[in-house]
Amino acid sequence: MSDRRELTREEAMEALDAAIAASKAVNKKYEPKLSFPQRCEILALYRKGCTRESLANLYGVDRRTITHIYNPRSPRYKNVREEELRLGGSNFLDMYLSEEMMRRATSIVKPAVDDKNANNRAANRKAGVHSMRNEFCDYDHRVIIQWVEADGDKIPVSGWYYKDLDSEWPDAWFTTQDPEALKTSQNCYTAALMDISDKL
Repeated sequence: MSDRRELTREEAMEALDAAIAASKAVNKKYEPKLSFPQRCEILALYRKGCTRESLANLYGVDRRTITHIYNPRSPRYKNVREEELRLGGSNFLDMYLSEEMMRRATSIVKPAVDDKNANNRAANRKAGVHSMRNEFCDYDHRVIIQWVEADGDKIPVSGWYYKDLDSEWPDAWFTTQDPEALKTSQNCYTAALMDISDKL
């Protein structure tokens, strides 16, 4: 004969509530949380050519989180993108990409294509935000150089594009008629420097 007594309804409900609370605490404890420097690190690695999938695996987060960090239209993580604008592209990379992280990321960063004549996502030396002005401009322009995936009629070909934040169309991605501008971030930078113009 067992000495165990049956729980009353109240005791059973209390035990159930305690179990649910403990489960929530455990799940919350192990839920991935990114610090501000980690978010900046993710944006820096994205600018250096890491894919959304590889970054999600590296940091143990959802791919949607990675998209929110780098997408200029996302209402989330604006402070990360503002930090990149505040520091400038190369300073942002220098500040948030340690040698150790670059070594870890090297194993997941691969050129998007092997064809030497194709647009090369890994050619990302000039990726990021730059301040530039040509002879036709009266003021400096903040210009983002970024790899952009093909998206129907808006972006017909995946490649390197630029966005002039101080132009008439600050939200639009541009390239020139020369297909070489799409191949590397350096080519895109050179094309943007020749192409930008002040607001009318």
